[in-house]
Amino acid sequence: MRLVHYVLFACIAFGVAQMSKAEKDEPTDNDYKAAKRYGYSKADVLEAYLKKKKTVDIDKLNAEIKQKLKGTELERAALIEDTLDAIIGRAVLVLSYEGHHKIADDISYEYEQFYRFALTKNLLKIDEIGDHPPMSEWLDSVHARIHEALGDFLCQYFRFHDIFILNHGIPVVFRPAMYDLKDYKDHFAGHLIWGWYWEHHGVAGVAAFWLVDGACIAGSYGLGIITFVCTPIASLAEHVMDKHIAPPIAEAIWKRSQENY
Repeated sequence: MRLVHYVLFACIAFGVAQMSKAEKDEPTDNDYKAAKRYGYSKADVLEAYLKKKKTVDIDKLNAEIKQKLKGTELERAALIEDTLDAIIGRAVLVLSYEGHHKIADDISYEYEQFYRFALTKNLLKIDEIGDHPPMSEWLDSVHARIHEALGDFLCQYFRFHDIFILNHGIPVVFRPAMYDLKDYKDHFAGHLIWGWYWEHHGVAGVAAFWLVDGACIAGSYGLGIITFVCTPIASLAEHVMDKHIAPPIAEAIWKRSQENY
């Protein structure tokens, strides 16, 4: 077999194997790596995961999120506020665990005093991922402070980059008439490369991740083992949302906006 054919075959085989693994809500190496940092072994995580997965109904939770996404702008705004609540809460917790108490306290105070519920309060005053101006300069600063303090691995593992997706995606999601369908779906439902590989997820998928994660860890506190058990479960919900549920909702919202524009 020629080397180029062997390499191509190996890459395809690896991709298929990874795609198959990604379609399941099983813990990954990153889950085990992050859990180990906080004192939990791979065996502990796997055992807790096998018990927990039976109690979380992803389909039911995603169906509830779907109805809110299909609802009014205010319902969608409330959904995103709940998502942002979860992200900021987790960020403050992790920053504190990692010894960054001043940053954690600052972000918590600023959010509670000035920015919580800002979207629902100012729904009609939104100005304009990546190529769009952000909804909030403050959220951009929060993202930067968290990343600088925690570094790339923890910021990625705990999904704090979702702040960027929300901050740059919300202005598009709530102004469908101003964008073409491709751009709108890209921010609403993410950008799928192939199979289960994403360039980035959308606002809908981010909401699904954090709300399913919240339902999964309900009743627990701190960075217990359940944190690392629920991440893969919530990740599957996000994949299903952005791949199957969110795209037709995005298209329907966009089409209505064009008729009324």
